[in-house]
Amino acid sequence: YISLSDLYAEGNVPFISIEEAQKIVEKSVPLVYNFKYGYLNASNTQVSISPQFVTLSGYENDLNKIQSIKVLTIDETKVNASTVLTVPIEAPAGTSLVNSKKSAVVSIRIDDSLSSAAFELSDLIFVGTGEEFISSLSKPLILTMRGDAELLSQMQAQYLLGEKLFEASVDLSLVSDVGEYRMPVSVYVTDPRFKDVWCEYSEAYIKVEPFVEEPAVDTEAVVNNEPGV
Repeated sequence: YISLSDLYAEGNVPFISIEEAQKIVEKSVPLVYNFKYGYLNASNTQVSISPQFVTLSGYENDLNKIQSIKVLTIDETKVNASTVLTVPIEAPAGTSLVNSKKSAVVSIRIDDSLSSAAFELSDLIFVGTGEEFISSLSKPLILTMRGDAELLSQMQAQYLLGEKLFEASVDLSLVSDVGEYRMPVSVYVTDPRFKDVWCEYSEAYIKVEPFVEEPAVDTEAVVNNEPGV
């Protein structure tokens, strides 16, 4: 048997008039950006957007929910130097831009204290390879790490001593045939001392060959045929 102690519940539902909901107004909102990973930040990168604000037109109820418009997510693995980008300004659904440009100019200036260092790899971790294939690098891979110059110098010294500081992998789950491939490399810094170092976007040249199982050797027959046994 199931019973309820309370059969009814009370609640308040806010309402606005049709006139208010359909009232067309204008609102000025700022254009903003963000960093994808956080390696770059306000302490080492200066970012400016022009124009800084745009004016939107739309229903008042919709505009009250909009505080800004994001025009760019800065991917630190691909932005490795100071640069200027032109990006589109997209009005949120249900609104429109008023007497405004359709694009914004974003200026990214990276602090000179950030440096880069090269690390050569001769092998990779291959993820998602089928058992019928064997994969290898067709040529050495050079990874470019970025970060504080002193930190990178320490990292290079430890790397030359043979310490494992990061993992580099390639996802081959979509590869279905043998051949030569150019694939993006994922790099993860495993040593907490260098957590503020990141890797530029890199691609590796991969050779995928068929896996050939070596024939089993009859050890007993080999021993019996050896001279003097």
